[in-house]
Amino acid sequence: MIDFKKICFYHKKLRGEFFLIETKSGESYICNLKKFDSSFNILASKSLIVKSNGLFCRESFKVFLKEKNVKYFKISI
Repeated sequence: MIDFKKICFYHKKLRGEFFLIETKSGESYICNLKKFDSSFNILASKSLIVKSNGLFCRESFKVFLKEKNVKYFKISI
């Protein structure tokens, strides 16, 4: 299950609206939304991946969501 939390994220070079995605295993992803469809079918973004060690990794990836009660997700990097 994935929990979505809308957050504001401020950084010297980055500004805007972001979503914080937390997975069941405790991993967190901060996504700057480029395309977001309200039915949660597809979320495509350029993102900052927040790893458990606190390091930031800049990557582009897509998160595919089945439906609102999300049961799985796929990350392509």
